[in-house]
Amino acid sequence: MNGIKKISLKVCTDGTVLTSDDVLGFIGEHMSTMLAFELPPQLKSNSYTYTLNFEDELGNVWVGNLQEDYSFTVPMELTGNNHLYVQLTISEGNRVVFKGNCVKFSLHKGVSITEVADKYNGLLDETLHRFDTILLQLEDKDLSKLKGVISVEKTAVNGLEDTYTVTYTDKSTSTFIITNGSKGDAYILTESDKLEIAKIVSNEFPVSVYRTVTPLTAVRDSNIVTIAISYEEGEI
Repeated sequence: MNGIKKISLKVCTDGTVLTSDDVLGFIGEHMSTMLAFELPPQLKSNSYTYTLNFEDELGNVWVGNLQEDYSFTVPMELTGNNHLYVQLTISEGNRVVFKGNCVKFSLHKGVSITEVADKYNGLLDETLHRFDTILLQLEDKDLSKLKGVISVEKTAVNGLEDTYTVTYTDKSTSTFIITNGSKGDAYILTESDKLEIAKIVSNEFPVSVYRTVTPLTAVRDSNIVTIAISYEEGEI
């Protein structure tokens, strides 16, 4: 099984069982953790029955058997609480050959799927309601005048001047120029810069306003960039 957690338990003839990890996994997990027992030769026999006794912190008990490779994969029934006690018993018929000490495992608390589902319950209905409200507000508006920003990309280079073009959702464009420092080290817009420009030229305005962005100039000197933007606005 890929990705399964394996915990090794070394069994000693004096009844001691040593574990490589005392954390069984997460509460509610199913078949995610394997208990692999390492037995001494004298405790291996086809005539032996290998029984695991389980008890949780609430006193619930279960019984399971080891597989032929002396392993046991923990089902969800055993991972319902914070702690689980495990004891190995080896018997031959009615005779007990070996009984190990109880090994205590703890389980981490995981995120409850039910709690997450409840948290987002009604979110879709709320989103659709907001969308319907916006449509009602725009019912008599000319939506062709509303536009947002699709991209901000460098489109030309002339000496120390870099020209950037803003493309809008209505296919229109506007440009602005960044003048690099005298040392000739070009200033490249980061994704953060582009998002900030998009926010300035589009999202800062309410949907009842349209605007036309005129060319702007950004001047870089001593690693400081100053951007000036002007708008022509009007009511829809």
